[in-house]
Amino acid sequence: MRRTILAFWPLVMIAALFAVLIYADEGLDPFVNLWFGATAVYAIGWGYFIWNAFRNDRVPRDQRSLWAALLLLGGPYVMPYYYWKYLR
Repeated sequence: MRRTILAFWPLVMIAALFAVLIYADEGLDPFVNLWFGATAVYAIGWGYFIWNAFRNDRVPRDQRSLWAALLLLGGPYVMPYYYWKYLR
């Protein structure tokens, strides 16, 4: 379950940003703190996915570096596909 949350975390962050910007009437100071916290959680999840690309037995040995590079460069676009294919 936590892997699913980490894979789709960027989409949740974008949705939260739009919701707050649309419905916020006051300052965004608490939201900015929340946003930085969410970004930290995303960065930890991103690091976990890259680490998992090298340690997961489901990923073929000759494709581990490729997946790590794709996850590093493609981040939020590649993470759901990697989750669907190798972590689920």
